Amino acid sequence: RIFQKNALPFKGKARNYR
Repeated sequence: RIFQKNALPFKGKARNYR
């Protein structure tokens, strides 16, 4: 998703990351 790029360090928390 769009937040996947910003969630690089949030791979596991990407779902909780908006």
